[in-house]
Amino acid sequence: EFFKTLGYRMELNAQSYRTAMQDARAGRIPNTQQAIKGRMADILADPPENIQMAAASEAAYRTFTSSPSRAAKSIMRLRDTGNHPWIGNLLRYVAPFVSTPDNILRFSFARTPLAPLSTAYRTAIANGGADAAIARARMGMGTMLMATATDMAIDGKITGGGPPPGAQREEWLRTHKPYSVDLGNGKVISYNRMDPMGFLFGTAADMAEYSRNADMSDEDTFAEYQEFGAAALFAVAETIKEKSYMQGAALFMDAVNNREMYSEAFVNKLAGSFMPAIANEAARVMDPVKRATFDIGSAFANRTPGLSSSLSPQRDLWGREQRYESGFFGGGIAGKTYDALSPLYGSSIAPEPIDKEMEKSDFFIGMPKKGITVNGENVSFKNSPEMYSRYVELQGGTKPSQFKTEAGAALEEQVGDRSLREVLNDIVLGNDPEYSEAYQALTDSEDKKKYVMDFVNAYRAAARAEILMEFPELQA
Repeated sequence: EFFKTLGYRMELNAQSYRTAMQDARAGRIPNTQQAIKGRMADILADPPENIQMAAASEAAYRTFTSSPSRAAKSIMRLRDTGNHPWIGNLLRYVAPFVSTPDNILRFSFARTPLAPLSTAYRTAIANGGADAAIARARMGMGTMLMATATDMAIDGKITGGGPPPGAQREEWLRTHKPYSVDLGNGKVISYNRMDPMGFLFGTAADMAEYSRNADMSDEDTFAEYQEFGAAALFAVAETIKEKSYMQGAALFMDAVNNREMYSEAFVNKLAGSFMPAIANEAARVMDPVKRATFDIGSAFANRTPGLSSSLSPQRDLWGREQRYESGFFGGGIAGKTYDALSPLYGSSIAPEPIDKEMEKSDFFIGMPKKGITVNGENVSFKNSPEMYSRYVELQGGTKPSQFKTEAGAALEEQVGDRSLREVLNDIVLGNDPEYSEAYQALTDSEDKKKYVMDFVNAYRAAARAEILMEFPELQA
């Protein structure tokens, strides 16, 4: 209501100024500063109905509370009328908010180079006058902002969505955060919730990432522009999909398209959503470690203060716990307050030398599989996240002296008392007298990957032996 009042008064002043100027040019009042100010004061004291309606409409537009589009109305009708109860109930969970996101997206779209495709833009241009000028100004200002964001993305100052799922994305997430601004000193802040600006930045950054990785040549210009146009549309779709208010619908569509990979995640997220968001924020403050969820119960516990700490931590390739804390303000009271209250998520990034080397040399190591082979049988960790968390910790961040098996002793004899992360960092930095020279003599990315994977596999073999000892039930 506060911002709606601001928007209403802004438009009331704009309309009164516009009307006074028209009257002065038409000769209805003297064309002097004093007469124009007097005419504006008269209009503001008793605004005509058409000016009041225009101001109210602009206030609704600026606060994303305008009447939704026909498509949004159809979804809301399907959700709320009760004619299709199963579909309606599903929509209440996957698309609880329709009108406001619809207005945000239309507001954002009007500020892109694609604005002429919309009916609202074409209508404004046909009306001429102020309507046409404002429509062109919105598109021009938004396009300029996108051009600036594209330049920032090419320079690495902001990021888009990043690579698709896989080993490359896992490495990218250790050195970047999606849809974020680089503040320097390893600090980044997400702009994804800063709509409508976040939409423009995200779309531009995704396009910049595509342009950086595209193989552009002069042989088939039409095909390249066709591919670039398709990439632009996919960039818009990807940016929309990553919005917080679209997460339910996006995950539902992923589950429909790939039941094996996403159906369980959709059900677990749906179950977790029954716990209010404020409880989830409280749980993060009390327990800032990211936790592994694998069923409905764990998804619910993950969002419950006091219960989340009973779940196993999520770890990265190097066995490090993943945390929600931004690390801003030294991680003290001010930092915790920021994390709890700010809608703009912050993060601290400390990429390892091996991560930078993989990015530079274009080879990537994926997370270990969620299972091991025991006596020729595949044993899954899918429903045992505590085993997988421990396995990842052992293979990536544990020194051989902390192993209690013969495999650990053999590993220590081979590489010394260093974790996998420490060994690989020493190798790529040239600090390992035994292995660095051989690695740095390699020039092909595949050869480098094979060399590194020999160490990865050695640590994973030792981790398998250790996990079998720590969890005897695996043998059974």
